Amino acid sequence: MEMLSNTTVFISRMLILCLFFVTCKKEDEPTGSAQLLFINGLTDGRMSTVLISDSTYAELHAAFGQFTQYHRITSGNQNFKLKDNTLDSIIGSKTLNVSIDRNYSLMAAGTTANVELVLKEDDLSIPDSTKGYIRLINLSQNSLPMTMSVTAGADLATNIAYKSASGFVVMDPGKYGLTIKSGNTVIINTPTQLSVGAKKKYSILISGLVNQTPKANYDIIVNK
Repeated sequence: MEMLSNTTVFISRMLILCLFFVTCKKEDEPTGSAQLLFINGLTDGRMSTVLISDSTYAELHAAFGQFTQYHRITSGNQNFKLKDNTLDSIIGSKTLNVSIDRNYSLMAAGTTANVELVLKEDDLSIPDSTKGYIRLINLSQNSLPMTMSVTAGADLATNIAYKSASGFVVMDPGKYGLTIKSGNTVIINTPTQLSVGAKKKYSILISGLVNQTPKANYDIIVNK
C-alpha cells in the first residue's frame, strides 16, 4: 500500500510539473501581429475610432477623408468595430481575418447610418529599389469605375470600382500631374502635385461625391 501511495504521489507531482511547463510555454509564446491603417470614407462621418475585439485603438482614429499611419495589431480573426467619437456609439462592425506579418488598410465606406468596413491587404514589398509605386483607392460612393492617368499621358489604373483599390504601379522617381476620371467625368486634375520617390509606395485616396457635396477630393497616403 505504501509503494502504491508513493507511486500515486510521484505521478501527481509529474502531472503538476507538466501542466506548469505547458502553461509557461503558452505564456512565453509571442503573439502574432499585423499592421493596420484606417481610412475614414464616410461621407457624413465625424471623427471615428477603430475598436478591435472591444479594445480601443486610440491611434486608429480619423475624420472624413482622412487616414492614420500603420499601427500594429494582433493577427487572426478579429471583430472590428467603428465608434463615432461625437455620439460615443458603435456605428459599424465586422469580423475580419488579418494574417501575421501582413499590412492592411481598413476602409470605412458609406454613411454613418450604413457603415461598411472593407479590409484591403497592402503589398509593401519593393521589387525595384530604383522605382516608386502608386495605386488608386476609390471611396467615392456615387462614382462610376475610375481611371487614373498621368496628365496627358498613360493610364496608371483603370476600372477601379467603389470600395476597391488598384494594384501598385511602377513609376520612375519625379513629379507628376494626375488626372482621375469617374467614368468620363474628370474629377481630379492636378499639375505636378505628386512627387514620387525611389523605394516609396503611395496611395491616391478619392473620397467624397462626384458633383455633389461633400465634393470628391483626393489625398496622398505614403504607405512606405
